[in-house]
Amino acid sequence: MARTVPPSKIAALLVASAITLAACQTPGETVMPRYGAPECYDPSPEEAEHAARLLDEAFFDRLKDDILIRLMATCADVGVPARSQCVNEAILTGFDETGEARRQCADTEERIVCYMFGSYGYNLARRQQPDLSQGYDWQDPLASLKSTMDTIRDQSIALCRYHGSGTRVERCVLEQFGAALSLSREQVLTCVGMGDAKTAFRCELRSHLEQAFEAAFSRMENNKGVRT
Repeated sequence: MARTVPPSKIAALLVASAITLAACQTPGETVMPRYGAPECYDPSPEEAEHAARLLDEAFFDRLKDDILIRLMATCADVGVPARSQCVNEAILTGFDETGEARRQCADTEERIVCYMFGSYGYNLARRQQPDLSQGYDWQDPLASLKSTMDTIRDQSIALCRYHGSGTRVERCVLEQFGAALSLSREQVLTCVGMGDAKTAFRCELRSHLEQAFEAAFSRMENNKGVRT
């Protein structure tokens, strides 16, 4: 029998996983440390405020609170004995767009992490190119997601290495990486304007994480209750 995990613990576990992922995704020495003369873009006050909120220390606390609120709201009408099943099904409804997570995560120890981050990484991989998703390792979803992100970053670098000066290469890499994460050009350029390369990458990653979670929770909330 599956053990019951309180939604508060689930939220904390998922955010810890997100922090682990984000900590692994700084680009290191693969790009230049500062921008040269970036394309002029003047973000709106709302865009600039949102980017600053993505980068502040409270980002993951807000994410945890949002996860908990959304899960509790989705399963509010379900009795305590069935609530764990409701939470599991809600996460699958939100994140498992292909049905692969339901098939692949059943026997894993950290099933919730597999459901959410396995699906998140698998969906990202299959949207980039089939080869990335064919060998996806569901037994270690966080490592697989990190590998997918690394591949996308490396592809961005490969596409941009012939752009001439270091500052142009750096700018190109940031734009290609943001586009691969399905960020709008305005989101990418706002992140680029936030500071150095590591800051811009962190802004892009958190923007994508927030966007992916919001889309998943919207799907989840449109299909409330225990699902079979």
